[in-house]
Amino acid sequence: MAQLAVLCSYVKFSDLFADLGNYFSKTVSGAQTVVTIDEFRLVAGAGLLTIEQLYDFGNTPTDAYTPVCAFKLNDSGQGVLQINGADVVLAGALYTKAQVDAKDMALSDRIDGLSASSTGNLKLYDHNYGGFTSGVISHPFGMQFAITSATPPPVGTVLMSMDVGSGVGIQTSLTIDQNLTVAGEIDCPNMYTKTELNALMTTKYPMTDSTNWQQLGLMRLNSASLGSDENLYE
Repeated sequence: MAQLAVLCSYVKFSDLFADLGNYFSKTVSGAQTVVTIDEFRLVAGAGLLTIEQLYDFGNTPTDAYTPVCAFKLNDSGQGVLQINGADVVLAGALYTKAQVDAKDMALSDRIDGLSASSTGNLKLYDHNYGGFTSGVISHPFGMQFAITSATPPPVGTVLMSMDVGSGVGIQTSLTIDQNLTVAGEIDCPNMYTKTELNALMTTKYPMTDSTNWQQLGLMRLNSASLGSDENLYE
């Protein structure tokens, strides 16, 4: 009798999963099956298994269950953990601190490979001018700045170019918020240069009477036009 009592205290796995409602609170509503275990419950449905907890504590306790996490299979048949509705990245897709440091060092080595002592034409380095240091990018012939993923950049994507022959060329609009200082001449078809403006100021423009003319600041009229002996007004 004692042996029979011990055997009756066990539950077979097949019986447990065949009818969990005999041991835990189980409800089925629509496409969801809910099994409640103390303050937790399992919610199965729509290809997702969610663990929820009764949120009856903290600063704003309620009598509702709040999701803790969820599990499902992805399209590759691998298990995915979700927290707050977002997939948690698999451990294999994360970088360790050592791996991040290694990649940072590799990037530093690539930049150092463009230093002043490198064999390539492009130089990228931090130069010490004595009282201060400055980042320097240099090339013996020219440089191009483009917004594109193509290599080399198509002509239409080059927004600014620099070379020793033509200087700096900008192939797009340029906005200057502060002052623009020009030490040399401005070559613009819609703007007079200082030399061109000086030439205009010294030009004599004839009037209707060919014996009269006007110039910036001066007007010459002959005596016939004035009806007097005066022929020059300023």
